[in-house]
Amino acid sequence: MDAAGNGFTLSQKRKRATGSKSIPLTPIALGLALWLGQGSMAWADDANPYTSPVLESAFRKAVASFGPNTDVYKNLRFAYADIVDLAAKDFAAQSGKFDSALKQNYELQPENLTIGAMLGDTKRPLDYASRLDYYRSRLFSNSGRYTTNILDFSKAIIANLPAAKPYTYVEPGVSSNLNAQLNAGQSWAGATRDWSANAQTWKTPEAQVNSGLDRTNAYYAYALGMTGKGVNVGVLDSGILTEHFEFQGKNAQGQDRVQAVTSTGEYYATHPRYIHDTPDGQFQKGEHFSISGEYDPKINDGHGTEMSGVLGASRNGTGMHGIAFDANIFVANTGGTDDNRFQGSNDLDYNAFMASYNALAAKNVSIVNQSWGQNSRNDVENHFGNVGDSAADNLRDMTAAYRPFWDKAHAGQKTWMDAMADAARQNTFIQIISAGNDSHGANPDTNANLPFFKPDIESKFLSITGYDETSAQVYNRCGTSKWWCVMGVSGIPSTGPEGEIIPNANGTSAAAPSVSGALALVIQRFPYMTASQARDVLLTTSSLQAPDGPDTPVGDLTGGRTYDNLQPVHDAAPGTPQV
Repeated sequence: MDAAGNGFTLSQKRKRATGSKSIPLTPIALGLALWLGQGSMAWADDANPYTSPVLESAFRKAVASFGPNTDVYKNLRFAYADIVDLAAKDFAAQSGKFDSALKQNYELQPENLTIGAMLGDTKRPLDYASRLDYYRSRLFSNSGRYTTNILDFSKAIIANLPAAKPYTYVEPGVSSNLNAQLNAGQSWAGATRDWSANAQTWKTPEAQVNSGLDRTNAYYAYALGMTGKGVNVGVLDSGILTEHFEFQGKNAQGQDRVQAVTSTGEYYATHPRYIHDTPDGQFQKGEHFSISGEYDPKINDGHGTEMSGVLGASRNGTGMHGIAFDANIFVANTGGTDDNRFQGSNDLDYNAFMASYNALAAKNVSIVNQSWGQNSRNDVENHFGNVGDSAADNLRDMTAAYRPFWDKAHAGQKTWMDAMADAARQNTFIQIISAGNDSHGANPDTNANLPFFKPDIESKFLSITGYDETSAQVYNRCGTSKWWCVMGVSGIPSTGPEGEIIPNANGTSAAAPSVSGALALVIQRFPYMTASQARDVLLTTSSLQAPDGPDTPVGDLTGGRTYDNLQPVHDAAPGTPQV
């Protein structure tokens, strides 16, 4: 949104033809009690002492403080002098991250220093040394290594840097209860006085590491009091680490703001059990199940924890925060990993998924974010819709991918895809589903494309494609889901399963919770609307950055068809009404 009121949470300019409480923020919460370490130096003048030579020196002294036999030295590959030299110079270039007292108090917390100003940051420009980029990607392949070694290294750097200048926290500007003011008859101009100035005050260091907030202009929503407060959002994924520091705090009812839910029932059919792609016995028809939404490292990966952070990590002065940081979040567990569909799309149990939807519905959620499942054991399902195919071939491939579900349905058997459709028919929540990460995919994955085959559920669905940090649209396109599809941002920090902050959650997996968080703000803004009506507001007040038309080739990855976050995608011929 912008200061003129052209925002995704503020106006209902066009109609489509088809018809909590946060953690209290105090000066301490924003870093006055930051970890300074032994040997920290005080400073009193107004000059920024964090010059490039000072930063580089602190980095090199920290490296030297770990002997060759220490885990930090070995796991961070300090023996590679050229890598250390590249990383030290990279860190030395980050003086601008310390040019205010607020930034200093933020950066000089170990978990924050690791996000953007030292080795391991995967968001650097593409012209950085490829060897360093490779090293960084390997470094963050193990979240346990991140937790135990990177944080220790951060503390060693901080111990060799000047202390932060004292900072007194000032609460960002917020219009007092926008909805109440408008309902009382106050003009829009009066209710939004100082809107732009107030929006800027929300751009704290904690917020600015999340580029998605700026791209969606979420700061304007925050300045009007829209933070997701009071909105219940569901997540169906590989569980959540509720103990993470970004998920602490109570809502207005005195309950945990972020909760795991448990789904129970009996399996609908006998299915093979898989650990990733390895057979591991069977689930038996009629066998009782009880699946907690808590992250379980024996069966889950960190995907669900990461996506929950993108959606609603707390605004607590450290790490990062999600777009809807005040929303109530309820997480159910797929019982597997992000690659859960290695079990085979036909092997995922109807009752298990229906139980998860029911458990979330019992929490009165308005949204269910579903980012899980980037692969299938069905090659046809994995590869349909490639850019080299004709339109007819794309449709044939889509039909072939859906055919196993159709066959089972007409044989009187139900699959997890039927659970998605039945949940849409029986509940009011919106299912927000990642489209897939195939850079040549002309259409979304089958689950995001389900309304193409079942049109009656379209008003309860959003298919989410995405764009990366360079603003290139490099994932599955909207294609046949164009009328229920928007674009979300990816390549942002989030929460990890070891209690850490990961530097780069990406793909349409991350784009989906970015949009889920935005929709939560819309729902807070229009509490009298149904979830489907709020979805239509999101679709119809988003803006298209590139013109409609078939001229740009599908598969052009130069960014020519790049859209801002939360924008509907249209492939209609020029002159066709957009909405």
